[in-house]
Amino acid sequence: MQANVEQLASLMEIRTQSARNDVTMLSNTNVVSGFIDAQVSGGSDRRFNLPSEIWRSALVDLFMAEIAAKSDYLQLRLIDADGMEIARVQRTVDDPTPRIVERGDLQSKAGRDYVAQTLALDVGAIYVSNLDLNRELGEIEEPFSPVLRIATPIHSGGGEVLGLIILNIDMRPALDRLREARPEDGAIYVINDAGDFVLHPDRAQEFAFEFGAPMRLIDANPAIARALGEAAKGGAILGEGVEEETTLAWATARLAGGPTYRVIETVPSRILQAGSAVGRPAIVGAVLGVALAALVAVLIARGIARPIVALTNAVRDTQAGRTAQFPNGTNGEIGVLSHALQRFIERERWHSAIIETSNDAIIATRTNGVVTQWNASAARLFGIEGAEAVGRDFQTLLSTENSLEMSKIRREAIENAEEGAWDATIFRGGSELVDLSVTASKVFAEDGTLLGVSLICRDVTDQRQAEEMFRLSVEFSPAGMLLVDRKGTIVLVNGEVERQFGYAKDELVGESINRLVPDEVRPDHPDLMERWYLKPERRRIGGDRDLVGRRKNGSAIDVEVGLTPLPSRSGLIALASVVDITDKKAAARALELRTRELEQSNADLEQFAYVASHDLQEPLRMVASFTQLFADRYQGQIDERADKYIHFIVDGAKRMQQLINDLLVYSRVGSRAQSLVATDLDDIWHRTVQRLGVAIRESGATIEAGPLPFVMADPAQMSRLFQNLLSNALKFRSDAAPVIRLEAVREGDVWHFTLTDNGIGFEVNEAERIFEMFQRLHERGRYDGTGLGLAICKRIVDYHRGRIWADSTPGKGSVFHFTLNSVEAREVAA
Repeated sequence: MQANVEQLASLMEIRTQSARNDVTMLSNTNVVSGFIDAQVSGGSDRRFNLPSEIWRSALVDLFMAEIAAKSDYLQLRLIDADGMEIARVQRTVDDPTPRIVERGDLQSKAGRDYVAQTLALDVGAIYVSNLDLNRELGEIEEPFSPVLRIATPIHSGGGEVLGLIILNIDMRPALDRLREARPEDGAIYVINDAGDFVLHPDRAQEFAFEFGAPMRLIDANPAIARALGEAAKGGAILGEGVEEETTLAWATARLAGGPTYRVIETVPSRILQAGSAVGRPAIVGAVLGVALAALVAVLIARGIARPIVALTNAVRDTQAGRTAQFPNGTNGEIGVLSHALQRFIERERWHSAIIETSNDAIIATRTNGVVTQWNASAARLFGIEGAEAVGRDFQTLLSTENSLEMSKIRREAIENAEEGAWDATIFRGGSELVDLSVTASKVFAEDGTLLGVSLICRDVTDQRQAEEMFRLSVEFSPAGMLLVDRKGTIVLVNGEVERQFGYAKDELVGESINRLVPDEVRPDHPDLMERWYLKPERRRIGGDRDLVGRRKNGSAIDVEVGLTPLPSRSGLIALASVVDITDKKAAARALELRTRELEQSNADLEQFAYVASHDLQEPLRMVASFTQLFADRYQGQIDERADKYIHFIVDGAKRMQQLINDLLVYSRVGSRAQSLVATDLDDIWHRTVQRLGVAIRESGATIEAGPLPFVMADPAQMSRLFQNLLSNALKFRSDAAPVIRLEAVREGDVWHFTLTDNGIGFEVNEAERIFEMFQRLHERGRYDGTGLGLAICKRIVDYHRGRIWADSTPGKGSVFHFTLNSVEAREVAA
């Protein structure tokens, strides 16, 4: 009995100790550390630079594989330092299929004792709960499921507690195993340190303490409780007389190295003593004894052989890659061995799958350089299959150009005290350069003996090329580039900054940005920087005001600076893009000076034209008046030649007077213009038609117009524009009666006007010349005028920021186009 009960207690210990090892193993995997590092670093881990979502996906896959491989694992979770579940994979009592819990269904466990107790543990320590009934959302789950929780804290490299990994084990299979071992007419109990029943022939008494009414051994059977005392194991006989005697044995099981439980077996003494009452004759007894011995030998042989054969077949199936059936239902040492072997094989399969499916090349070598492991990624990287690589010397295995560098890394890893990282460049396929990030670690046995070196090689070619392109684009940027931290310390400068300010890079990196700031600005510059850091945004400085930098020689440099906030591991930093605009500023100042000079010159010219024209009016009027008086009095009294001369004088005086008037109008367009207001062109057009009524009637012209809009304009100049265009159409008419039509069409923010006539037209190549001053397409005797009418039209339209042009076909008429801003467009611009 004692041996049997100790074996039952041992089975409970083995089952839970394996789970403890799994928790320790999981907490030390790269997947868990990578995910935690990515969370702490704000998005990606610092070692492999992978985003947290990729790590989380790998984490839940790892948890799923672990749960799927262990049928008695209920839940595997990662919980953060605030008690919130980050990832959970589980199966339930009703549904044994493992599943990943959605993020929205994750729960806060901040109020549970096991969270606080685990987070308080040191690095590597293990928390093991007492056996209790599983709860979901604080309520005991039905049907009742006894669970054991094993957890360990997760720490950062600096010792900060970041969270914990916790495994919930379904203890029903273990307890059912004990129930199945109950002897005939006997009983098996399991009690905790307080004496509460967690296993009892009457299940109603199990875990009664969870419902506030504990059922304890001391209350149910004081005699057994007294016999147990404080002893971890032992046996006893209770009662008076054969019929009443009970034989008792017990042993202690420490679950996963945590709480202890005592397994108790009781059997009536009469059952154990029944074998001693048999009486037979000696011969019969001898014969039966021999026969019984033979039978027992056969049964024992078969009982041992069957599970060993089954175990052997399972190992063969595993080696062949087939599904293996382990004899886990076998009692005794073979059953324990089968359980342990199956767990070992499952773990090795999992570890092998992780290594073989890794995107990194993973290589293991002994101390003598012989390759013991070479995964699929290593085969792709070096072009050597694993079957060819394993068992060969690492240095001679690789090509000559790759062997020297990789072997050097391996030797340095053996010499170094700690794990190290190296950068390497190898040739793939003899010509393709591949950049590697190599992590080399020494591998030790449990007793500390050095077994060899492992190499993890990651292809970082794309990353290195991207880094090089970024470095080159920064270094050779036409703009100066600086990185400045919040303290104002220069972190990085490019070559253009050296050229702009005259400093070498090592004279600026690590120094204050104030070195590049003029003396008069330095006292206020830290406050300006701090204000930007409080509200970091992309900003351009120097476009609307003078911004000056200070060169090494003390001279000033005009600059424009673009600021961009960049997040980094050390916090927010500023990227400053500096453009030297000294030449641009000098050109702008020269242009501004030239513009002012031209504006002054134009103003002077306009004033001169106005004054000159005005001053010419008086003597010209006198000449014209007296010439006209002379003609009126003496015409016909001298001779025909004198009359002709008098006519030339009068005509010249009139044309000179008209020319001066048109010059005055032309000069006043820019200098005497009024403010632009909303102007009703329909009204101005009708007034213009009335003003030219005599000419219209004499020519027999038909004047038409569509609806005309309001525009932003000088009304007086619009009247002049319409009058000149309409007069031009009446003047250059054909033999047919003139038909003239004005229309307007809205095109975005402008109105497009067209004045169409059926006059004599002009050649297309003359379309630009007709708007120039004093340009005439016909001799003066046929058509009067000064040649300024259309030039004035162009000046008016230009002043209103519009365009004017003309289309024509000789003999068929002309179309004059011009554009003016709408009222709405001017309001939006304002």
